[in-house]
Amino acid sequence: MTYTQLKAEAGIDFSKCTLHRLLDVYNITKWRAAKRPLLTQEHADVRLKWAKDHIVWDLDKWKYIIWSDECSVVWGSGKDREWVFRMPSQKWDKEIIEQTPKGKGVSVMVWAAFSGAGGRSELIILDRDFESKKHGYSANSYIQVLEKAIPTLWEPGFLFMQDNAPIHKAKKTMKWFQDRGIPVIKWPPYSPDMNPIEQIWFQLKKLVYEVNPDIDNLPGSDEKVREELGKALKEAWERIPQKYFDALWKSMERRCQAVVEAKGWQTKY
Repeated sequence: MTYTQLKAEAGIDFSKCTLHRLLDVYNITKWRAAKRPLLTQEHADVRLKWAKDHIVWDLDKWKYIIWSDECSVVWGSGKDREWVFRMPSQKWDKEIIEQTPKGKGVSVMVWAAFSGAGGRSELIILDRDFESKKHGYSANSYIQVLEKAIPTLWEPGFLFMQDNAPIHKAKKTMKWFQDRGIPVIKWPPYSPDMNPIEQIWFQLKKLVYEVNPDIDNLPGSDEKVREELGKALKEAWERIPQKYFDALWKSMERRCQAVVEAKGWQTKY
């Protein structure tokens, strides 16, 4: 609610300044609500049980999990917002407008994985399946990625982690894992906060601008832009320091603890 709404709800008639001072006394402030996946009580119960079952794992167990995920990267999404120091009357001067790429909406779907024991995979660009109903990313697209990446990542003793996306849970995908004897962790629903690779994507998008600071000015068709964005993403992926990956998989006990403390509901991760 706004401060005006708060005054009305509380039935008070003093000024906003007085209200601000009063709230400061009790260290009450306001912020935009954090966004997380919608959870039901059933989801929270499953998440809580999973966290309790796994919080007792030591680093030697977490080390042998292959964490995987996909991410859609939109052209321009990793750029820091620019701050301007001017007079208010200059707000719309063309020289200080942050202009967005004309091809806004061009995106690339990428997949990657890593583990503490086996290191990182290469960053793979997913291909759309034009034989599927909506010409989107299908189980066939995903299996093509697995065929390429898993031989470089998996060894006996490792566990594979994937979330519950439809292309992951498709019968042909699960059969692919079964046929090769690769165990897949049963993952709790709507739990990106427990998948450490999720935090890699923000870092990746930012690094794209270090790799190619002029990427906003790419000429050519959307397909050419998509190709160049894919190249920049792959180079940025290789530049992410190894210590960053190590810190993420070693955070799993803390993530489980956070879920337990939240009784299965959303956490800060």
